[in-house]
Amino acid sequence: MEPRDPDLIDLLVAERALDRARLVWSAREARRASGVAWSGMSPPPCASRSKDVRLHEARAKLAARRQWRESARGRFVSAIAEVQSAARAV
Repeated sequence: MEPRDPDLIDLLVAERALDRARLVWSAREARRASGVAWSGMSPPPCASRSKDVRLHEARAKLAARRQWRESARGRFVSAIAEVQSAARAV
């Protein structure tokens, strides 16, 4: 799995999007709790993860995905998906 792997690139894009979504949610919640609020009701601090952490997470997810695809259940689901795709094409 090197950085030019298309599956890894897709997962890295998803990890970046996840970080952005977390930051947006945290900012939104912080604004909401900026007025009068119960103690402890503000969101926990949120920071973007480093490139290395995102790469590590993406690699771990890709390894898990590939391991599942090679399992009996993964091969079965893939075969069903191929049959459904062929049926739609007809």
